Amino acid sequence: MAKIENKQFLGQSLISINELGKESWANFEDFAEYKQIKIAIEEEESLQVIMDTSLASILISNLIKNAVFHNIESGKINISYTKHEFSICNSGNNASLLQENIFTRFQKNATKTQSTGLGLAVCKAICDFYELPIMYHFKDNSHCFTVNFKNILPQK
Repeated sequence: MAKIENKQFLGQSLISINELGKESWANFEDFAEYKQIKIAIEEEESLQVIMDTSLASILISNLIKNAVFHNIESGKINISYTKHEFSICNSGNNASLLQENIFTRFQKNATKTQSTGLGLAVCKAICDFYELPIMYHFKDNSHCFTVNFKNILPQK
C-alpha cells in the first residue's frame, strides 16, 4: 500500500486484462473446484490497458481471490470483459456490503478470520493511483465489482 501511495510504480506496459484474468483464475481454480463454484466468463472484447504490470496483476488477482474466498459452497462467479470494463460478480451472503466501509483497510467479514481485510483497500489504492473508478453493487444475490479502465486505454 505504501509503495502505491508513494507512486513507486512507474513502469507502463500494454497489458491484456483478459489474459491477466485467465492467469489469476488458474491460481484459484483448485480452491473454486473444492467449493464447487461454477464460473462463467463473457469476453465481449479484448480489454487492453497501459499500466504497471504488477499493479494490474495485483488488482485483478485480488478481485478474483475475493470472489472465490467470499463465495458460498456451490456458488457462482461471473467475469466479464468489455471494451472499457472488467466486472466480477459472485454469490455470497445475501446482504449488500456497506458502501462506506467496503474499501477501508482492515475491513473484513467477521466470519473470515483468515482475511487481513486489505484486498479491496489495495484494489482501491491501485484504482485511485490510475484515476480509475471501481464500483460495487449488490444485485440478484450477487456481489459485483466493476473497474472502468477508460482512462488508461491505449490511444488509437
